[in-house]
Amino acid sequence: MLAAVFFLERERQGPRERPSLRANNVVYNVCALGQVWRCAPKRAPLYSRILNAFRCLLARHAGTQPNTTTILELEWTTMLPRIIASTLIALALVACGAQPAAPAPTAAPAPTAAPAPEPTTAPEPTAEPAQPAASAFPLTITHAKGELTLEKPVTRIVALEWTYAEFLLALGVQPLGVADIKGYNAWVKIPVSFDENVVDVGTRNEPSLELIASLTPDLIIAPSNRIANNYEALTNIAPTLVFDPYPTDETVTQYDDMIASFRTVASAVDRTAQADEVVAHLEATFAEARSKLESAGKLGAPFVLSQAWTGASAGEARFFTENALAVQILERIGLVNAWEDGFQQYGFTSVSVEALSELRDDTNFFYVVQDGDEVFSSEAIKPFWDSLGFVKANQAYPLGGTTWLFGGPLSAEVLVGQVTDILAP
Repeated sequence: MLAAVFFLERERQGPRERPSLRANNVVYNVCALGQVWRCAPKRAPLYSRILNAFRCLLARHAGTQPNTTTILELEWTTMLPRIIASTLIALALVACGAQPAAPAPTAAPAPTAAPAPEPTTAPEPTAEPAQPAASAFPLTITHAKGELTLEKPVTRIVALEWTYAEFLLALGVQPLGVADIKGYNAWVKIPVSFDENVVDVGTRNEPSLELIASLTPDLIIAPSNRIANNYEALTNIAPTLVFDPYPTDETVTQYDDMIASFRTVASAVDRTAQADEVVAHLEATFAEARSKLESAGKLGAPFVLSQAWTGASAGEARFFTENALAVQILERIGLVNAWEDGFQQYGFTSVSVEALSELRDDTNFFYVVQDGDEVFSSEAIKPFWDSLGFVKANQAYPLGGTTWLFGGPLSAEVLVGQVTDILAP
């Protein structure tokens, strides 16, 4: 628009004055244009308002009154540049001001306080960056034989009990040596196995001290009931961590002790996070089994867990008590132990088969009998066995001759799976 006004001013001044174009003349034409545009009737057609604007502008430049005759009498060469410029100006005015202006937006309320100025530099941190967690080592462990201190996580470990070997496998650690690997493989049916280079160091009751020493372990793990005679010799080979799997404290169950011992081993190998995952998985297994039993109408069902065998003169059995590891496992899936004999350190009562008659008729009787031992089907015992109420109700369930009732968290999951498959197939 200013360019069009500039052009009109040049035409008005003539050739001699063009070099001395003054800003006030440009401003004058802009102001005049605004006045002549506003003088047109507001409701007149657009072409009529443009024509009136032409008249006013040309009249101002010619010093005459604006009328149609004046426009027609102007020379074409004089009119053409002015018409072009006026058209441009008129179009600009249409775009900028012909329509009513939109109402101004409502102003936002003033803030109660001035906003803080933008910082010119990054602010200083308000706290120190997080530091790596402090190492748990040196680690001092209190155990059944006192205390031992480990300067760093152990990696070369000999396990003199199957449960502790299972602990290591559950944590993803292969032991250096294990007592009675053949017996372990026959009884412990967990989904993780030993590497081929794991060394068998002898029996659990009488491990080979010479073979253990040759392995140069940095930790030996053993149960207190098996190493009373060779604890000192073992400590001369390597630090020896001793657990008591059969606590005498009546407030502590074998299950509680198993979980605590498992976490202690996890600390020694610096795998506490893995221990948390294993325990969480075990608890999830309990919850899933409980849900299945509930759906099958077996939640709260009474049970008795037994091992039985043919003795010297008659059938013999163990009935597991409330504090036993396996009983605690089955109670955690919603079953109720029906054998009440108070606290037993080893978690069972030794009985003759005649004690079966003391069990309720609605008992779910789970039993472990060695393959080839026909203790309940022998000629002397079978008539008695067939007369029992839970046998007549088809609630006597063999678990298999090698079911392991004394293991760690993975063995616990295996037992839960067996019992759940029987009661809620």
